[in-house]
Amino acid sequence: MTLIVNVTTPEGIIIASDSRQTYKNAKQASRIARDSAHKLFALNNRVMVGIAGIAIFPDETQILKGIPQYIDELKNMIDMSKMSVQQIAQETYQFFNNKYQPEKRLQDLEENITKDFQNKQCKILQLERQADCYHFKIQHPNGQIEEGQVNIDPIEITIAGYNEDKTHDVYEIHLPGTLEQKRPPQSYGSGWIGQGDVVARIILGFDGRISNIPFVNQNIINNGIEETFSELRGLEYNIQWETMTLQDAIDFSTLMIKTTTAIQRFSDGINLNPGDLPGVGGPIDIAVITPEKGVQWLNRKVLEYNGKTLDLLTKPDIN
Repeated sequence: MTLIVNVTTPEGIIIASDSRQTYKNAKQASRIARDSAHKLFALNNRVMVGIAGIAIFPDETQILKGIPQYIDELKNMIDMSKMSVQQIAQETYQFFNNKYQPEKRLQDLEENITKDFQNKQCKILQLERQADCYHFKIQHPNGQIEEGQVNIDPIEITIAGYNEDKTHDVYEIHLPGTLEQKRPPQSYGSGWIGQGDVVARIILGFDGRISNIPFVNQNIINNGIEETFSELRGLEYNIQWETMTLQDAIDFSTLMIKTTTAIQRFSDGINLNPGDLPGVGGPIDIAVITPEKGVQWLNRKVLEYNGKTLDLLTKPDIN
């Protein structure tokens, strides 16, 4: 799991991430794997990408690769040096959609959960795809009825940077899902991907799980989701993003990551859905992007051992 925060200001863009990587073992128990994962990458000298979600998965040829290897492959396949942010976002979406194949994974998921329920001698009362997940209703051998939903591990991607004409753009990719422009030119603000519930509660006053509360859900049924969430956004802090400096943006993004790490240390999910993994932690990587200087690293993990360090970014590639 991950938290990546981006802030767009008149001076430039800040994108920051934690370093924690988690996984599910053979018993499907979630565990913390490491606090040294890289999640931010420069796609050219003007554009950064941040990736949250599943970190290691087989490609279309069933070769297991991690996100850094996929990013290297993307950069080797496509010359993005002169591309606009939008073009880079489109190429990135197409690349990861081909590699991850979310639609095929959803089809496989339906087959797998059907076999799993049958092996447990459960009677399937309902199994229906709803958007990017499957809702199920089953009857156990003892007669107990169980309802729930299952989905595949998602991939979330933020792409932020400047075009050659020095206008900025921010896009988000969701797999399964779509590509969406989040921050067009002349628009300032913040966005986040990954475990963003703490940030959402701090800034917006609520997180997306509020729709599971009965009276909120009833309001959605009566008045529609757009009107309901529009009213809830009245709780949002009024932050003057357009007056922020780069230092403000650095302070904000790192505060959100540190606060999430701290809250996860002391909490174990929410009362509505207890039990959660502290998926945000480790060192914070920070990249700064400005229209004049392009991508600059303010903080980035390096390899270290016995007091010595090695930054592979500063080393030339071999022929």
